[in-house]
Amino acid sequence: EVVTALVSVVTELSREAFDAGSRRREGLSTTLSTMAARTDIIPGVSIPGSLVANLFVKTAPTDDKLSPQGDFEEIIYVLEVRGGTDKNEFGHVSGAVAMSNKIIECQINSAPIYYAWKDHEDVKAILMAPTVAGVVLMAGASLPEFSQGKLDELVAELKAAGKKVGSNMHEAGVQPRYNTLL
Repeated sequence: EVVTALVSVVTELSREAFDAGSRRREGLSTTLSTMAARTDIIPGVSIPGSLVANLFVKTAPTDDKLSPQGDFEEIIYVLEVRGGTDKNEFGHVSGAVAMSNKIIECQINSAPIYYAWKDHEDVKAILMAPTVAGVVLMAGASLPEFSQGKLDELVAELKAAGKKVGSNMHEAGVQPRYNTLL
């Protein structure tokens, strides 16, 4: 009985400590997202600063500088996985910014944003916005099982909400300019 009582007490204390840590992390995440919001990327859209980086480096090659956005109704985000060794010197998967620029050329706003399991809810909130038509997945890195599971969950939720998700801009909702089928 003593052992059972001790296990019960330890379990309850662990649960309380976990809940307190979760509330602290949620508060910190909300605070960081609110404090560091970027509104200079897509007109009228606020993106947590922690989810974007190095989009306007003056010394970057053209393919690593985000083009100016237009007054377009739709947005297609390019989703990169944070971390890994597949990033260039500006912190992006090779081609991610160029992909956003190609989408912008098609008169759809776009920007690359980072995904990490710790930012899951922030990323989900952005991607579920009514103006978001689709998402290009440029994961690049292999993820730990837990993170991959969270990303798979997000992709399933996006598809269930009617968002187009794919590995290229056409799968994510950009209409091809020319029909190449004979």
